Formats: sequence, structure tokens, C-alpha cells
Amino acid sequence: LVEIATIPRWLPRMLATLQDPGLDAWFAARPDAWRDPETAAVVLPVLRQWLATRTRAECFAQATLAHAWPVYPVSQPGDLLDDPHFAERGTFTEFDHPVAGRLPQPGPPWRMADGGFEARCGAPMLGQHNREIYGTELGMGTAALARARALGIV
Repeated sequence: LVEIATIPRWLPRMLATLQDPGLDAWFAARPDAWRDPETAAVVLPVLRQWLATRTRAECFAQATLAHAWPVYPVSQPGDLLDDPHFAERGTFTEFDHPVAGRLPQPGPPWRMADGGFEARCGAPMLGQHNREIYGTELGMGTAALARARALGIV
């Protein structure tokens, strides 16, 4: 799955990427083709064939890096966890979850030269800190918290 952005002035970038002589000739004969509803029917089969024969990474490299035509991979969660760039930057940190076991979770949202941020624990369980938040921080008494819990509010 990729995301493609195209505007009329990027037509040369698209054509340079797709490298289809028939498509080149079609556009050369129609300077205002981008306004023609027939254009989609001509471009889509060529584009689909190009996409079908490449990985997302190849599409990105051939279109965006080589020709500045914005074609970007749409990542799935597993893609992000396996991404070498994210691994090198320490984007994800593993923590032990009390139910699911050891899981990767997003690490620090930024890096500071002197450290400054350390992920010390994983995400809390649903309602794990209710007593601290509602009781201590918001001043809700034990009876009020029990009533809110019984009513399904918290």
C-alpha cells in the first residue's frame, strides 16, 4: 500500500518514474490532459502495473528519491517495529506487560544531549491508577469512587 500525491505540474515526474512510451506520447499529444476525464482511464492501468511489480520500498525509491514524485509507503505496525531507522534511533522500548507479556512500546518522544528522558515502565492497565488520579489528584473520596465505579463511570 502506498500513498501517491500528484498535481498537474508533477506530470513530468510521474512520467519519468513510470517510463511508459505510450503514456508519454498520450500526454505529449494532449497538453491539457489533466483536465480530461479520460485521463484516469489511460493512466490507471499503467500505474497499477507499475505498482504491482514493485515493493513499497521500491516505489518510494524509484518515484520519490529518483524523480521527486511523492509516492510514500503506508506502514503497518509490524513494518514500524522492524524498521532499521527506528531500531537505530531506539524508537521502541520493550516492557513486561502483566497480561500480554513482553511487548514493544513507543520510547522517548525526543532525545536530549544530556539524556533527560527515560521510559521506566510500560503502559498502565485500564483503571490501574484510578485511586491515585480520582482520589489523590481530584480529591474524590473512597465512597464516591466506589459509587462511580458501580455506576460504570470509571
